[in-house]
Amino acid sequence: MGKMKQEKTKNPDILLIDPPWYRFFNQRSSTKPLGLTYLSASLKKNGFSALVYKPDLSPAGDTIDALSTTRRYQSYLLRIDNLGDSAWREIKGTILKYLPAAVGITVVSAKYRSALNLARLIKKIDSGIKIIAGGPHSTINPAEVLETKLFDFVVRGEGEDTLVELMRYLIRGQGNLADIKGVSYYKNGEIINNPQRQLIKNLDSLPFPDNDSIINKKYMLPDDYAYLMASRGCPYRCIFCAAYKTWGRKVRTRSAIDLINEIKEIKDRYQPVYFHFQDDSFTINKKFIDSFCFRLKKESIKIRWSCETRADLISDEIVKKMKKSGCYKVILGAESGNDFILKKIKKDVNCGQIEKAVKICKKNGLETSLFFMIGFPWETAKEIKETVNFMEKLDPQYAVFSVATPYPATELYRVCKQKGLLPDDTDWSRFFHQSPDMFLSDKLGRDEIRKIMEEVEEKFIRHNRKKHRIKLLNPLRLLREIKRFYRQPQEFLNKAKYILKI
Repeated sequence: MGKMKQEKTKNPDILLIDPPWYRFFNQRSSTKPLGLTYLSASLKKNGFSALVYKPDLSPAGDTIDALSTTRRYQSYLLRIDNLGDSAWREIKGTILKYLPAAVGITVVSAKYRSALNLARLIKKIDSGIKIIAGGPHSTINPAEVLETKLFDFVVRGEGEDTLVELMRYLIRGQGNLADIKGVSYYKNGEIINNPQRQLIKNLDSLPFPDNDSIINKKYMLPDDYAYLMASRGCPYRCIFCAAYKTWGRKVRTRSAIDLINEIKEIKDRYQPVYFHFQDDSFTINKKFIDSFCFRLKKESIKIRWSCETRADLISDEIVKKMKKSGCYKVILGAESGNDFILKKIKKDVNCGQIEKAVKICKKNGLETSLFFMIGFPWETAKEIKETVNFMEKLDPQYAVFSVATPYPATELYRVCKQKGLLPDDTDWSRFFHQSPDMFLSDKLGRDEIRKIMEEVEEKFIRHNRKKHRIKLLNPLRLLREIKRFYRQPQEFLNKAKYILKI
């Protein structure tokens, strides 16, 4: 009896899984699954045992360039449904090892097919395991997810409080299912959507992400732990984004003290070289930026950090403060080099503002990474060329182009539906930003689209290789890169081969 009881303690109440995706492209994503570690921390705070599993975090594959995803697309389509694939075999072994009472699966549209295969696999192993879907796709389409009959529950929106209450009900038999806000489920053959839960007002009330719960963290580098969020919510109206469905329109910001305490903890435990803030618009709250940068300097916290923001939220004053506090790079969503396109996608910035923001960053010694988007339904080949020319003119340290993907609940999705560019039988596995199938146009034919994709991809890859080579001519930068990859020499060699095009 004692031995059986001891064995039982090894099985977590819940295993939180980010479905495999990059591995099917022979790539790996080494960053921590931030959302799942937040969920794990909240569960543990309330007395539940939780583990986090990210199959894309593995020794196999490379992390070199998202652009190469396009070239590996056919491999992805072949591997994702093959449950005999090495990735699925590993996942099966992991489920059998831990046999949790429940599994939580985060679902984004691009990983929906993978999430379905994962749920099928779990049900075959043990049909008694309760499977909970969360994430943006589940939030937007709870009925679609539940109608597969592979998931027992859907957690909509922010999951920390909702999942804790659901686990109390499932594991401890506490409370009534009907009273748990933010949950969807079947009852008597009918899908029930409980009332929506209010967003968490005070983000400082959340415990720091639970990095210890990641079961395959041996494959992580120090920098992989240093991904943070200072805020949730976005007030902007870009037609290609549905983040508001999860985080809301109102921006909620953590206090600078709370964020800096998390930074100190990560710095002390993992000694990362770089920190990165994943907020949609990190500089939207000027008061927060002032406080954050001031405290970093006051407490002599020496870190190098980067953030994502908008061009119209960049000023000389803000950038100077950021630079003095350790910021080395700003990532901007430029999207297009054509003002008509920028207006039509409701970006609410123009090319002049983007160029000004890049100049301010460069003048103050900050690197810039820029995101661009091509393939809007009405976009012409000439307008796409203007975007490539704009990228070359701005000359960022790193540039990424994406295909304008009509994710559900976006205005772009509605436009593509109205134009008849999307089939009724939607295959979400083709919905991601490097998918050639998502270049949906009423102006261009498929052969012309394929040619444009190849030309744009080649120009962006060539630009990035050139900038990487220049950067590594700086001895200090080279030493930093070596330090960053010292735990995994193969990672450094892969990057060197990419830069040198060996």
